[in-house]
Amino acid sequence: SPRQYSLMIDGQRTFIQSGEFDAFRLPSPSLWRDILEKMKSNGYNAVTIYFDWGYHSPAPGVYDFTGVRDMDELLTIADEVGIYVIARPGPYINGETDAGGFPDWLSETPGVDRTNNPTYLSYSDQWQSAIDAIIARHQLTNGTGSVILYQIENEYANNLTSQTGIQY
Repeated sequence: SPRQYSLMIDGQRTFIQSGEFDAFRLPSPSLWRDILEKMKSNGYNAVTIYFDWGYHSPAPGVYDFTGVRDMDELLTIADEVGIYVIARPGPYINGETDAGGFPDWLSETPGVDRTNNPTYLSYSDQWQSAIDAIIARHQLTNGTGSVILYQIENEYANNLTSQTGIQY
């Protein structure tokens, strides 16, 4: 049944056809609209976007969302183009990025990444709070944007298997 493969958006069953676009791979905000318009014209009604912690955080507690890192602008453009957004802010994104999108400085902190280690959780909570404030301003349910879904982490089951030995 098509119902199991669709979402209910604004009271309508909507089958999501999504492509991937990651602004950190095209650090030119003047080209973002063109890419999203091309996706829409090719039949996609959604775009999944990774938000790379390492790209935005050059030092602990420091977050840069300006210029080529302006995620508010990216999400505004997506809404103007009329394409839904599936936000993927990690903290771990994989996405064929160095260290899965973790900032370089994180490797120098105590504790084990992607666990319940208090140091790691403190830093990842800071990142999530910073990026979530931007994503929240663009939620479809608030009528302020086109973000329809939000995925935390990426490929976490693989990490759990390596840490616990339990197969999922």
